[in-house]
Amino acid sequence: MSKRYKRTITTVRGHNRTYWLRDGKGGYHPVKKWIKPHPRKVKVRDYTYAIRMLENQRKEDDWSHLSGDYPNILGLTDEEIDAFIKNYQGDKAEARQYIKHIKTYNQEDIRDVSKKAFKKFDTRMRKKYLSGEFSDKNPYHKDTTIFITSPRGGFNILSDFGYANRLDKKSFPYDLEKYPSEETLKAESLPYGYSISDVNDIVFIDDIYMSGEQNYRAYGELESKIKELDTPQDQKPRLHYMAMAGNKLTTQGKAKWDTFTVGEEYNFRRDGKNFEGVSAVVFPFSIPDGNRHRIARRLYRNKKRFAHRTDY
Repeated sequence: MSKRYKRTITTVRGHNRTYWLRDGKGGYHPVKKWIKPHPRKVKVRDYTYAIRMLENQRKEDDWSHLSGDYPNILGLTDEEIDAFIKNYQGDKAEARQYIKHIKTYNQEDIRDVSKKAFKKFDTRMRKKYLSGEFSDKNPYHKDTTIFITSPRGGFNILSDFGYANRLDKKSFPYDLEKYPSEETLKAESLPYGYSISDVNDIVFIDDIYMSGEQNYRAYGELESKIKELDTPQDQKPRLHYMAMAGNKLTTQGKAKWDTFTVGEEYNFRRDGKNFEGVSAVVFPFSIPDGNRHRIARRLYRNKKRFAHRTDY
């Protein structure tokens, strides 16, 4: 922390901190509640500049626990949540229960669930391989496995997934189309070619598995592309699905894949106004589509960090 800052702790709903700026006369000015000091070594010469600098820091790092009444919620204060419930056009008690059962993820949570999902997949595949289920021409190894995804939420997941599990760059091609001249994977912006014969397993990464509609479509598209590559049957890549979170009561599309993995499974079922498990899942970069997440999208619709629409 810079020598120009003196930190004192004050409890307001159990979370706030007040930071004080040295005024040069032996005293201190309060700067701003809810704001952490700027972590970089910056010489603060102007009081107004210091406030503006810390305001910008808050905007960049607003995905944290700001609520005391709703400890499961990230990025919203008690005042913002109370205002939403007050203006909610439906059953306010139901909305309050819904909010209390939202599961929110931060980046660290995503890395943790990425490790959990990959460990489940890797353990299952190793057991299959050791039991003799795979041919010698098509063994399992993470170096012969590639991971792909769909636009939006999947792309955000894929980067953290790769780093968390220490996977090589060659495991992340952009597409499965072949070059006109030879039978190789089209891997735009990667520094090397990669033959389809080197790939034994293809894993489709998704942020969340809810209705099963997306994974059903993904399987059909992948299967069609594999057929276009004309690989021998004994070297045909296996197709797998992996989601970071999902509805454990949904079954659509599971049977088609060689393996089906969900990092964390939740019960989204409800009995009237009471939720048995989770009402919705919110990631730091997106909120899933679908009716189950409608209230969550409305709750966060004023958060600029979400690029997609959150007002429906």
